[in-house]
Amino acid sequence: MEHGRFINASEVGQFVFCRRSWFLQNLKAPSLLDAERAQGIRFHQLHSDRMHAAPRALAISRRAAVVALIVLALWVWWAVR
Repeated sequence: MEHGRFINASEVGQFVFCRRSWFLQNLKAPSLLDAERAQGIRFHQLHSDRMHAAPRALAISRRAAVVALIVLALWVWWAVR
């Protein structure tokens, strides 16, 4: 290799799949799909944020349920006295 760069396995796969795509990527040619790629990145980031927020929301709702049960128990205890 005269340019001192190694080719990794994913590049070999990309070359076998589509030589033109491999060539353009190595030229650092701009893609016409940048807007779509950015939209996909935003979608996946939002999805990831939602998936990470779910356990926190569950923990908060459990704490709120415990507090509500304690308040209800105190109210019943006070009402019966």
